[in-house]
Formats: sequence, C-alpha cells, structure tokens
Amino acid sequence: MNYEDEVTSEIHMGRVFRDDEFDGNAEDENEEFEYIGLEKGEGMESNGIDVGNRESRSVTMVVSGYDKFLPVDDIKSLLSEHFSSCGEITNVYIPTRVGSESTRNKYAFVDVTGDDAEKKALRLNGSDVGGRSVVVKVMPPSPSSECCKGTPELYVALAELKERERITPSINVVMVSGFDTSFPEYRVKDPLTKYFSACGEIRVVRVHREDNGLLYKTASVQIRGLRDVVGEKAWALNGADMGGWKAKVTRFVEPEEVNFNTMYN
Repeated sequence: MNYEDEVTSEIHMGRVFRDDEFDGNAEDENEEFEYIGLEKGEGMESNGIDVGNRESRSVTMVVSGYDKFLPVDDIKSLLSEHFSSCGEITNVYIPTRVGSESTRNKYAFVDVTGDDAEKKALRLNGSDVGGRSVVVKVMPPSPSSECCKGTPELYVALAELKERERITPSINVVMVSGFDTSFPEYRVKDPLTKYFSACGEIRVVRVHREDNGLLYKTASVQIRGLRDVVGEKAWALNGADMGGWKAKVTRFVEPEEVNFNTMYN
C-alpha cells in the first residue's frame, strides 16, 4: 500500500467513526448497522429479489422521489402501473426495516422482466408519478463474497449513511502536488495550512519524506467540514500560488457511489 492509499484508507475509516463521535466503544457504532440485513440472503430471497444473479432480461430498479407518505400498497400500485411499459412487473418491494423515519418508504425496488427492460426503465428517470418526479437507478450488483448478499435494506442503509456524511461535518482529504521535492518541509506545510484553511478546519498537513531525503511528490491536507463545501473550495485552489510554487490539487477523497462490491469485497 503506497502513501496515498494509506491516507485514503485512514480517512475512509475516519468518516465512519468520526473523532468527535467515536468513543472507543465499537458496540455503540455498530448499532447503526443492525438493520442492514447482512445475513446471507436476508431481505432479498424472501421478496423474490436476487440482484446478484439477474438474467439479461430481468432487472431490479431502485426508485425514489415518489410520495412516501402514501400507503405502501398505493405506492406499489402506482409504480407497478408506471413501469408496466418496461416489461412484466414481477415484484415491488419497499423495505420497512430501516434506520430512521426519514428513509422509511423512501426507496422502492421494482423487478422488471422483458426485452431491454433496463433501458426502458432508465428512460423513466425524472418522469411523473402522482405529481412527483421520480429518480430511477439500477440496483447495484451483489458482491460475489459468500459472507453476505446485497439487500434492499443494505442499499437503503448505505444511501442513508452517504447522505448523513454529506450534511455532517467530517474529515476530508485533499492531495496536493506541484512543489519542488527538494524543498524543506515548511515550504510546503506552511502555505498549505494557510491557504487551505479557507476550505474548513485544518486537522493536519502531512508531507512524507522519502528514504533518499527528498519529499514525496504529493502532500495531504486533512480538512474537517461539509464534504461539498470542502471539495468546491479545495478545487478552486488548484493552480493557486503557494509562495513560489503553484498548488496542483490532484485528488479529493470523497465517499464513493453506493456499491456493494466496493464496500464488502
């Protein structure tokens, strides 16, 4: 694992267990995930959904944006009718084992079978359902690992976690290059601390030194703040003068799209 990967791995862990929340008691943090449904097959086979082994003519679509306060049966009827033009609707499942009221009934999983079912269903993204514009996505594939299967409950939990990270201050990492590797460390650390403080609270600036005595070509700046705000301001500093050298923002580490293989393989 190289230096950048070490930093990235460290911060991804920091995002799950933020330093102002994690008190060392793993049981407290794991309570958030009790509802995810990681047991093999839970939440999928019981509802006729197996996103890990979809046939080419069968697909599970994730739908949100409809009026989630309608009765569940009414939502199912609306979505069944709405997607009927895409193929045969074999199942509509709305998870009820979710972590908060804000995500209850928010996502529906629609099984569609037919020629080009996926393409047809994706064309309905942004279409009107009961006066609301819906968001239509393809259910991510289940991991091949035998330890767990992707479930609707897991999808909802990861989506909820990502949204919480978006609106909650967290540790973000900006990778910066552009300096002369023969510089003393302060020529890099001092300007990065000064100028990137406009992005949020600077937690630490790291400049790694190689065995040959030269600096590693990329430095990392850990910044606490809202992810979207930190990212926008950090990218705006790309090309900025750092007192004799220009910053090249090479990477902004942020949560990846919900992907079961990335999270659990």
